[in-house]
Amino acid sequence: MEPASGFVPAQLTGRVRSAAPRKRALAFAVNGRIAAVGETFFLEDDRIERLSALVPASTYRRGANEVEVLEIEGGGDGLRLRSLGRFGARAGA
Repeated sequence: MEPASGFVPAQLTGRVRSAAPRKRALAFAVNGRIAAVGETFFLEDDRIERLSALVPASTYRRGANEVEVLEIEGGGDGLRLRSLGRFGARAGA
């Protein structure tokens, strides 16, 4: 990411591929730090589980960045984060 370019990838969008689509709570991590939270959604008459989040521009660093989408499971003391996928700098590492 190059701040001087005027383009910051602040809106993240995508789909969750699942055999059992359902509404789920999500966290979005940029470079290993939670930057946004949200939940999946469905468009009317559609079974595609979608996601969208706005991540603050200040979250990104110059150069390569990694974004990870995490499902928030459980609650209270039993809260867990499960990776649904990652992309960017270290995604293949």
